[in-house]
Amino acid sequence: MKHYSKEELASYKAGTLSEKDSDILEEHLTKCDMCCEMFLSMIHNEEIRQAQSKISLDFPTKVLCQVKKQRKVEPVCKKKVEITRKRNLFMYYIAASIVTFMLMNFGMFDKIANIIPVANATSYRAECSMNIDFPEKIVSGAHEWIQNFEEYK
Repeated sequence: MKHYSKEELASYKAGTLSEKDSDILEEHLTKCDMCCEMFLSMIHNEEIRQAQSKISLDFPTKVLCQVKKQRKVEPVCKKKVEITRKRNLFMYYIAASIVTFMLMNFGMFDKIANIIPVANATSYRAECSMNIDFPEKIVSGAHEWIQNFEEYK
């Protein structure tokens, strides 16, 4: 980034630069803190007092009103939002149907359906081979814990 010299900034301040060069320098001042700080340091208190005397007291209010007028926010149309939501929902359904169709074509549902009965039979056999009486074990464990707790007191 090219930085401007004090002489170039002084020329801008004096108004002796061409309009094109002034525009370029102004753009640069908005982006470069170093040059902006140098330019602001060139402004003397007498110049600030002169500017204050020329600016009316309601200047900030007028500027804010103008900004608000220019920045009218266009309200979001509810109809557009609803159409976008419906379109998105429709796209989700299309994607889900494509995935389902692909899984059906590759036989994934058939493979899953064939695995489930085998898994169920295996788990049932495992349950039958284990002789677990959970309620009795839970009751006796809780009873022992309560007895130990009462003894600890």
